[in-house]
Amino acid sequence: MSSCVMPGQPCGCRACLSEEDPRAEIWKEVFGCLEFPLKNPLSHMGNAVGEPRAAFLMGDWEALSQDEQEQMIQAMKRKFGVDEQVFRAQVRVFGYVPIKDENITVIVCEKHTLAMQ
Repeated sequence: MSSCVMPGQPCGCRACLSEEDPRAEIWKEVFGCLEFPLKNPLSHMGNAVGEPRAAFLMGDWEALSQDEQEQMIQAMKRKFGVDEQVFRAQVRVFGYVPIKDENITVIVCEKHTLAMQ
C-alpha cells in the first residue's frame, strides 16, 4: 500500500484503500497514493446513488486542493459515470465526500485516538 501526506489535512485520520478496489485507479491518479483524508475515523450508515444503506466514511473534501478536487470529479465521471453537477451539489449539502467503507483500512490520528480512550 502506498503512503502520502495530504496537504491541508486537519487531523491526520485517513482512509487507506485496498489496491484491488475499483476506486484504486482514481485515487492513484488524483493523489498518487491510496489514501484519502477523513474528517473523522468513524463510519456511519447512509445512502448514496447505487448504494442504499451502506457504511460510509466522511472524506474531507476541503483538505484537497482545488486541482485534486477537479481531478477527482473528472476521474469519477470517466470511470463511474458520476454526474458532475449532482456530485458537487452533494458535497455542498453534506460537507464531505461519502466514501463507501469497503476495502478500507482507517488510520486514526493521535487526537482521535486520545478521544477514544
